[in-house]
Amino acid sequence: MEIVAALLLAFALAAYLRFRLINAFVGAFAMLGAWGLIYHGVYRVFNLEDKGQSLLMAGSVLAVGLVAWVALMVLTLVVWGYA
Repeated sequence: MEIVAALLLAFALAAYLRFRLINAFVGAFAMLGAWGLIYHGVYRVFNLEDKGQSLLMAGSVLAVGLVAWVALMVLTLVVWGYA
């Protein structure tokens, strides 16, 4: 868990320093780390017997999280008057 937090911190620092390639690489790596944590957490929390079920549920949880994140970004742009 600390590894993903460190990756998200590195992502924020790369965004601050405006290194686009490093930002994209670290952001993708942080998303993969978050997906891995969700995958293992869903498998243990819901006591799923099949790895395929945990893969589908982890993908669903990550997809809902990304949709909510995009909705918040759009709402922020609308409220701030950029859209």
